Amino acid sequence: MKFEEGGKFEELPGAKMGEVVVRFPPEASGFLHIGHAKAALINQNYKDTFKGRLLLRFDDTNPTKETVEYETAILEDLPRLGITWDSLTYTSDYFDKMVDFCTQMIQEGKAYADNTDSETMRTEREQRKESACRNNV
Repeated sequence: MKFEEGGKFEELPGAKMGEVVVRFPPEASGFLHIGHAKAALINQNYKDTFKGRLLLRFDDTNPTKETVEYETAILEDLPRLGITWDSLTYTSDYFDKMVDFCTQMIQEGKAYADNTDSETMRTEREQRKESACRNNV
């Protein structure tokens, strides 16, 4: 698939040829839809324009909704759109690293663990009320 000239894409100030990296992060909880196609094609355009790289990263953080069927379909459909990726990863590949960073941030006082139930959290946010857990150490 060739991109037609004449479309308008946002400029990337400071972008250097060969150094632009874009990513497409589908979740394998359903088939690709038109919004996915648009995002993937825009990323592919920037990759091609700047001779950069496109990272395909499955957001596999919701195992109750994700299936191999959807992942396989996505991997088959992207090439049909002319999408070529340079690496394939999964968010879960980085869980241990994320836990380590979160632990470090909590220890440094830059983050906190909040076990407030979702309804209370929603209400407090609407009221712009600070969580009681904010000062947890």
